[in-house]
Amino acid sequence: MVPHVLGVGYAYNEYEVTAGRWKKFEIEFDYADNIKQAAAMLSFKEYICVAICSDVIPQDDLDILRQKRAVPIIVVPPSYSEEQRYACVHFGAAQYLHTYNHPMVEMFSEKNSMRNCLKIPKDKRRPLTIITVKDLSFCLEYRSVEIAGVCIDLTEKEFDILALLIMNQRQVYTYEMIMDSVWHDDFSFYSRNAISSHISNLRKKLKSSETASEHIKSIRGIGYKFEV
Repeated sequence: MVPHVLGVGYAYNEYEVTAGRWKKFEIEFDYADNIKQAAAMLSFKEYICVAICSDVIPQDDLDILRQKRAVPIIVVPPSYSEEQRYACVHFGAAQYLHTYNHPMVEMFSEKNSMRNCLKIPKDKRRPLTIITVKDLSFCLEYRSVEIAGVCIDLTEKEFDILALLIMNQRQVYTYEMIMDSVWHDDFSFYSRNAISSHISNLRKKLKSSETASEHIKSIRGIGYKFEV
């Protein structure tokens, strides 16, 4: 049986190009107009993953998909070319396998690596959310970050800051908003310098990515945003 990937958020004029690229790797690309339709499609067909083309993913949308089937949800930037999006989904699927320490993980260049997501027993699969940018993949539930398949060790606060920015791309977060979201009510640690220091360390750790560290933008005197 030919494996399928379910796409959401892709423009109509991109569909044929996208489907054609996946077909080269003997994978069928199905298209859903919205999250509700995607959830319905998940109910009656097994997919390697759901590929969502979007800058921002509402938690409610993730919950709807998770309730239907335990499948990796991989988020790709809408500004990317189809070739770049395919590469992002590829890295995201590989990270999904890594979270299980699965023996079927293969080299990224091999077309069968994504298919191995289906080899995980159904009762052990989890509906993980993986956001991908270039060769960086970010798993929300496992709090893990990989660059080209290599795990990057982040501190708790570094991960929380990255999670806030990467899940809400292009949105500007002030220092105060970052403080409220990451430190919550523990204002004893608050200072702009402390946040800037965490951002600086985060950028250094992401340097090995092609351009991921550059996507964390400083908004002078205000705060930060993540923008592709």
